[in-house]
Amino acid sequence: MIRFIDLTDQITIPDEEKEYPHFAFYNTVPDRFCDFNGEQVWRNIEDFIFDFRTDKNNGYADEEDRFLGHIPEDFFDNSKWDEL
Repeated sequence: MIRFIDLTDQITIPDEEKEYPHFAFYNTVPDRFCDFNGEQVWRNIEDFIFDFRTDKNNGYADEEDRFLGHIPEDFFDNSKWDEL
């Protein structure tokens, strides 16, 4: 099962990126984070889609909508990040 993981303020990231949300996907079957194009953490959908589509070893290539569907609708809502 694929799970969406909100990593915002949960991991050590460079100061210049702290104003952005960070997310990952976790696969509960092998108990590991999903890796696409060598990345496991993203801060926007565009970067995720790029890595997802360009990963030549992507075993989920036909499941892009499945992953995107796990991202909460309000995850990138700017009002959530006004405090940062």
